[in-house]
Amino acid sequence: MQWEEPIVYLDLERRVKHETCDRYFPDRLIDVRDVLVVDKHYNTDYYLSYLALKKEIESCLGKKEGVPATLVVDGITDVRNNYCKALWLHKNPGKRQPGKESWRLINEWTREILEPLMNLSKVLGLDLVLTAQCKDKYVTVSAKDEGKRVREQSTDGRVPNTKDWQNYGSSVLAELSNIGKKYFVKITKSPIGRDNFEITGRSLYGVLVEKGL
Repeated sequence: MQWEEPIVYLDLERRVKHETCDRYFPDRLIDVRDVLVVDKHYNTDYYLSYLALKKEIESCLGKKEGVPATLVVDGITDVRNNYCKALWLHKNPGKRQPGKESWRLINEWTREILEPLMNLSKVLGLDLVLTAQCKDKYVTVSAKDEGKRVREQSTDGRVPNTKDWQNYGSSVLAELSNIGKKYFVKITKSPIGRDNFEITGRSLYGVLVEKGL
């Protein structure tokens, strides 16, 4: 993607290697920052990762100069499901899983992390890119069990997990998918409406600019 430089890339899942960026994007100003913290035994520590993420975001918010042209937060699904959940577990020792009311609090903590970045993007005009995972799409199917008709759930592809981003006021929502070696983008929200097109071999950023986004 040809986003404006310099780019700060907050990797919440340790999926992007610095060597990968140096190899495939040698001329790009990409600052990859590993946010996910692991201990000496390489076990993930999501609470320390939460603190690291807060520190990185506060650093961006506290700058008057040197703010990146593009900020990528890769993995906002983890912000809610792992990072902020780990904060709740830290505050509630002895408990293993949050209940319904606790998840509402976790959702609020998630918004407290992401909404300031949305505001920063609007005020300073930087490109803010948030990525989120998809979830299994379930459909109800009928089946026979010992002569009786029963209903069961079956997966039918993947769909965006809208809980991860629906409340953050994004100006453009793009769903990326592929069929074999062909890649597609589905614009479900934008100032010019919805669209669906193939981007195989093309820059997503360039396509969005071409579309007036």
